[in-house]
Amino acid sequence: MSFKKLETKIQTIIENDELELDIKNIYMQLKSLYENMIRKVAQLNFSEYAVYSIKDDCSEFFTDRKEKFLLRFNCNCLENFLEERRQKTIQTVLDLIEEILVNQELYDLLVEELPNLEKIITYMNSKKCVHEIDDIISWFEDWLDCIEPDDISEGLIFTILDNEFKELYETDILPYITK
Repeated sequence: MSFKKLETKIQTIIENDELELDIKNIYMQLKSLYENMIRKVAQLNFSEYAVYSIKDDCSEFFTDRKEKFLLRFNCNCLENFLEERRQKTIQTVLDLIEEILVNQELYDLLVEELPNLEKIITYMNSKKCVHEIDDIISWFEDWLDCIEPDDISEGLIFTILDNEFKELYETDILPYITK
């Protein structure tokens, strides 16, 4: 796959035709892209929980039925809006993670930063493999469902992702290899 094809594939995933990858800075661009997308999921998780908390915690402050209804109605609308946006963003992140698993060029760019990914790919290509890519994506979906902004340190997104690949490997894959 050529560099231009990789750029087009990422543009398609993130729905941004204006993204231009620079061969000299591609690593930093990818790091920033992954970090921004995962941070957005974390912020949406936090915001959705905050709205839910406001709805539950503040309704007792309203004695008028109409005001209580309006609070709940508006909070429900906001929760639904945030959840829709959160699901769309999670799907984009999952597509980006899947792209690392299936795109050799992207894998080659990131494998040094994600050494535990190499273990998973080696396992996936082995005869002992009982997992599919969907299992790995499902793991990351569960992780994204509960990630919070405090879980993401500035500039360390690949370390965080590698730790998740490591945990996935050690808890879900290694037991199958050692059988």
